[in-house]
Parts: sequence; C-alpha cells; structure tokens
Amino acid sequence: MKPEAHLPPAEYAAEHPVLQNPGETRTLDHLPQLDGIRAIAVAMVIWSHFIPKQLSFRGDPPWGAIGVGMFFTLSGFLITRILLNSRTKIEDGRATFGFTFKQFYVRRFLRIFPLYYLVLIVVWLLNAGHFRERAWWSFAYLTNFRFGWYRVTGAHIETHLWSLSVEEQFYMIWPLLILICPRKLLLPAMMLAVAVAPYWRVKTYARDFRAHEWITPGCLDLLAMGAILALLSLPRYNLTWLRETFVQVCGAIGLPLLIAYVAQRWYPTVIAKGVPTGWGFDMMRWGGAIYPITAMTAVWFVGTAAKGFRGPIGWFLTCPPVVYIGRISYGLYVLHMFVPPTLGYFFPKVFDHKAALRHLDFGHVLGMDLSIRYSWIHLISYTAVAIAAASLSWFLLESPMNKLKRYFEYDKTAAAKAETSAAVA
Repeated sequence: MKPEAHLPPAEYAAEHPVLQNPGETRTLDHLPQLDGIRAIAVAMVIWSHFIPKQLSFRGDPPWGAIGVGMFFTLSGFLITRILLNSRTKIEDGRATFGFTFKQFYVRRFLRIFPLYYLVLIVVWLLNAGHFRERAWWSFAYLTNFRFGWYRVTGAHIETHLWSLSVEEQFYMIWPLLILICPRKLLLPAMMLAVAVAPYWRVKTYARDFRAHEWITPGCLDLLAMGAILALLSLPRYNLTWLRETFVQVCGAIGLPLLIAYVAQRWYPTVIAKGVPTGWGFDMMRWGGAIYPITAMTAVWFVGTAAKGFRGPIGWFLTCPPVVYIGRISYGLYVLHMFVPPTLGYFFPKVFDHKAALRHLDFGHVLGMDLSIRYSWIHLISYTAVAIAAASLSWFLLESPMNKLKRYFEYDKTAAAKAETSAAVA
C-alpha cells in the first residue's frame, strides 16, 4: 500500500490547503486517489456533452453513462463505508441509531442541497426553458421520473440532474438497510440489490423511454457493487479475505469488456445499408450491459485506488490539478450544462447555436437544443467557464457549508468536542 493512500483529514488538508475540510467525516481517513477518480468521471460526462464534432464519428461511446456509473459506484462505496463505521459505533455504544440517522442526513443536506436548490431557484426565476411548468419534479428530487417514465421531446436544461435524483432516493433507503439489517444478511442484501438492476432494466425497457436506466432500481448494481467493496474492506465485518479477489475478478472481467464496448461503438462490426451496427452490447437481454460493465470496472478502479495506485497512475490521481477538479466535481456536474445556453445568449456571434438567433428572450434561449455537436472552441470555452463557476461555488458556498459538518460528527464524543470548541471560540 502506498504511504499516502490513507491520510488523516488534517494531514490531507495541510497537503491540499485550497480544498479545505476534505474529509467525508473526521472519523475516517481520507483516500486521496478517489478525488482523481471523481475528476476522471466528471471529465467523461463533460466530454460526452461537449464532444467536438470532429471526433464524433461512427458511434460515440456513452462516456456520460460511464462517468455517471463511476460516480454511482464510488458513492455506494463511500456512503456505505461511512454507514458501516457508524454501525460499529452504535454496536459499541458510542452512538445511537437516532443520533446516527440525524447526523447522516444533516451532513448530506450540507453537502448537496445548498448548490442544488440555489441553481433551481435561479432557473425558476428566469423560467429558463419554461422550467416553471415542470419545476416541482426537480425540487422534489424526481427529475429521473420526469424524464424516465414520460415521453419527452427536445432537450431540457435540467435533464442531467436525473442522476442527483437517483442519489438522493438511494440516500433515503440505504441507511435504513445498512443500520438495521442483521450483520449476516448485509452481503446477501447487497448482492440482491445488484441482481435487481438488470432484471428491472429488462422488464421496463421501452424504446424512447429512460425508465430502465434512469429510475433508481435500474442503477442499483452500480451503487451496490460499491457498497459490497466497502463491506469487504472493513475488518470489523470479517470479510476482508474476499476483498482482493473481488477487486481483481471485477477488474479482469470489467476492464476488457469496457475496452471492447468502447471499441465496438467506434468500430462497428456490421454495416447494414450504410448504417454502422454494434455487437449488441446494449440489447436488453443483456440487462443493459454498460451498467454492469462499468460497475465491475469501477470496483477495480476504486478498490485499487483506495489502497493506492503506484507509478504514473498513482501520480496522476494525486497531482494537485486533478485532485482539485475531483473536489469541485459536484459543482462541475451541476453547473456545466447551464454554460452553453448562457454563453450563447450573451455571446451569440461567438457561440451561435441557431436557437440563440431564433429566440430573443433569455428564458427561451436557455431552453435551446443542447444536443447539437460542438467545435473545439466550444469544448474549451464551456469547460473553462464551468470550472470557473464550480470554483466560485466551492469557495463561496460548498466549502463554507462543508465546514459546518464538524458540528455533526458520527461519534458523539467528537461532536461534543466540536460544539465545545465552537462555544469557546
């Protein structure tokens, strides 16, 4: 294991002071290389949305789905790791179920809600893309149902928020399972969650609908595979002997399949009537193969990074610019899709998206078609502005809110000390 693979939050903060309060919780060591994985995942999403038309040929691999899938698996790992550690505190008498439950949701609120709802309020005030007509779906964290269950034509400015709805719905159920489920049933329950997802995708698949992949049960294999990795990583649960086998098997299966999947999208095997056709990885009898392939690859990637990659990969995942992008990745994800229409409105001659020429009012412009292909200047400009906006979000909103987490530690003793220190100060 690399010496820097596990760092106490205070040490990590000293090494990366610009990030401020980086730990998910002060009772757990920070895993620096996971920030690098966040950076890679958000880069895949941004690339999929802003890919230059010069590189859009044959069939585009679903980089966005792969990036979101990596986020889901990483989230399942981190959240379950926190909950399992909290469970041990309950079992040792250092916390109660009610106390842990409250702390978990307060901490999630501080991390997720401020930016999310600030953005929604701004979009609602501008009525961007006629957002008010469907705003309650997003305010209730049901965007995935809005665009999954119902046939929707055209592009909508908030569509990408579907994955945040999945995360929030996961947070509503998962803590109960982890904290209440008998210990011997934890692994079977997680394995059942993995099995539910492909079954759901097969049964709910319908052309031109997204219910099979955007409704939470269809994402459970991604989330639960990360959860299994967390369970196998903690000595308290006596399953660490399975961890390395699980990680290596997932890597041996998932990584080659992911490479093959990307290759067959770029270089299709059959051309029928001039239309390139792939091997059928996406056919529903596979249960939507990209999710389980991504889940296995992400388990290998996260599991190895948690122990510490060596060599060039380890250096890349921990270099300051990559770590920084990883830390602001939440803001990047939330804000990036609002950048193209905004720049298209203020600089229509530079960012001419046709819709900017057809509509004069700000609300309609923000509802322009976001599915068109971009140039390199668009990709670079949009990414730079998105990073700038996410940086402002981090320093002015997210980081200050994160600092409040020190008053809501999972260990009662730590929480009491934080409150006492604040009172003295």
